[in-house]
Amino acid sequence: MMNMMSSSSSSSRKVMVMIFTCLGAVALLVAVFGPASSSYNNLNTNINTSTNTHLSQGIRRALQLGGKEGGEGEAVVDNKTMIRRVLMATTSEQQQQQQQQEENVDININDIDNHQYLLPESADRWCKPNKLPRLDFRNCDTNGVINQIKFVAGLTNGLKMLLLNIIQSYEDQRCFFVDENHNHLIARTDKSQEFDSFLRRYFEPLGLDKDDPIVLRAIREGRVEIKDWRDGWSNEHARRMEKSINTIESLHYVDFEGHYLKKVMLMRAWRPLPSVRHNSCKSLENMGLQEEFMAWSIRRGDKTIEGFNFAPLTPYFEASRRAINNPEIFNRVVPKIFVATDDCAVMEEIREMEPSWTFISECDNIAKHEGGGFVLGDMTNWDIATTDEHYRKFFVELFGLATAKYYVGVHYTNVAWWAYFMRASNWSFELVDHELSTHDIIKNW
Repeated sequence: MMNMMSSSSSSSRKVMVMIFTCLGAVALLVAVFGPASSSYNNLNTNINTSTNTHLSQGIRRALQLGGKEGGEGEAVVDNKTMIRRVLMATTSEQQQQQQQQEENVDININDIDNHQYLLPESADRWCKPNKLPRLDFRNCDTNGVINQIKFVAGLTNGLKMLLLNIIQSYEDQRCFFVDENHNHLIARTDKSQEFDSFLRRYFEPLGLDKDDPIVLRAIREGRVEIKDWRDGWSNEHARRMEKSINTIESLHYVDFEGHYLKKVMLMRAWRPLPSVRHNSCKSLENMGLQEEFMAWSIRRGDKTIEGFNFAPLTPYFEASRRAINNPEIFNRVVPKIFVATDDCAVMEEIREMEPSWTFISECDNIAKHEGGGFVLGDMTNWDIATTDEHYRKFFVELFGLATAKYYVGVHYTNVAWWAYFMRASNWSFELVDHELSTHDIIKNW
């Protein structure tokens, strides 16, 4: 009898310990991530859950409402909810590996991580340390075929194709490394002005190192398959277009909607160095963008060579006035407008067209404004200082486009594609240069 009572008492204590352990874990999650927010920082998935009854239970779980209806039939998922879901799909083993990777970062980031930027809350998505765990590049079949992903062309076009091939690698449970040979971004006429890796210069490690034993063994054994932009853009499945359903067993992602998957994977794969992140956010802060603002993306330069006609500026003003007069967006209060452009000569024209509006741009920090815009072929003559300054400006602009409450741009630049998937919300994104609606364009992205 005493043994039975002792056993019962011991079992009760174990149950109580388990209960308090669970409660403690829940309390920690709430303390770290807080309650779900229904602000304009929502990750709007553009899925009409009332009409698309063919969606599986898994995808509907992934797109559970975050506390607000966002437009016509759109499910809304806020950024904190997305983080919680991805963390729930990440095993404790992966989290331990992430902590080990944190310890290997060769820069003291305490001061940067603790900095409080005077920017809108939406800036937290990219200006604060990324709460999503880093990808584990050894989470793959080390004895199988590994992918050699080529990184070439312009930056956002190259990053786009790289992201799509990385997603496919995880779906196929393949290891991968990035090949930057023949990369236009680092090729220079004066070889002393080249650097080994564009990615390592500005971003945290992405993929296995080319000298990793896993890679070297695969090369010796002939188990390497080259992947380029065609492999990422060749079919709807590889592109993870809107409303596609995707399961990646190696990441414990079940029935993820395509656009949602790309937003998650972009945050986990594309991680600017802490110094790049800090300098970009500090620059936005120094521009006086403490309040919610609008962003314009104006791309010129070599797009005429590619057969595109530049969009006139009038549609930018028309789209902006609609957003300003909308009580759900700016409610008739004209915000500051952050202009990201490769052609700084456009700033004078913009300001002449609407002198009463305040336009902010990195162009104001450049002493000489030369018309014409960015031409990829010109980079071969750049020195290292010119390269660093160009991408310092470009990263500030990307962060500004991602942070703005409302985005106005054009479809013919890959900057729009990348900024769209950096942004938390979809409803606040407008393209003004095409006869199709914005949604009809981006649904195929």
